[in-house]
Amino acid sequence: MNFIDPDRRDTMADWLRANDIDPATVPLDTSIDIHNGPDGLVIAYWEHLGKGIHERRFVPLLVEPPDWAAYVAQLQPLTDEQREQLQRMVTVTAEIRKIAEAVAPAVIAAAAELTKGLEALREAGLLDEDGKPQEQPRRRPTPFECAPGNRCHACAVCWR
Repeated sequence: MNFIDPDRRDTMADWLRANDIDPATVPLDTSIDIHNGPDGLVIAYWEHLGKGIHERRFVPLLVEPPDWAAYVAQLQPLTDEQREQLQRMVTVTAEIRKIAEAVAPAVIAAAAELTKGLEALREAGLLDEDGKPQEQPRRRPTPFECAPGNRCHACAVCWR
């Protein structure tokens, strides 16, 4: 969860750009650390590469980070009610994660079956390549239907 205000976000984005880091690739909920590297200070951060893939990156520190002391001094401590709400959110999030992990295999299996069904409908000519319904194919007569001039005695027409 990220509670960063717009001014702080813009300041952080400017600082990242000054250090040759694209802020659009840094997830909002990640930590950005400064470490002693072999050639001086380095910024360690996680870069989002797309499709849920993240990679740990290290770049030289070119510009010192902004002074957050004044910002942190303005922060108000959480009230007991806010702490309780935050704890409930953490608990609910953990429960949702458990449910998602339990349901994921069934959802994946259902999606695979749905894909098979759609493929079968495409092969039967009932769906086009975009998944849109096609015109119904001509109805084929069943073995019990009458041919012209021939009574099968198995259908309602022949019993009249």
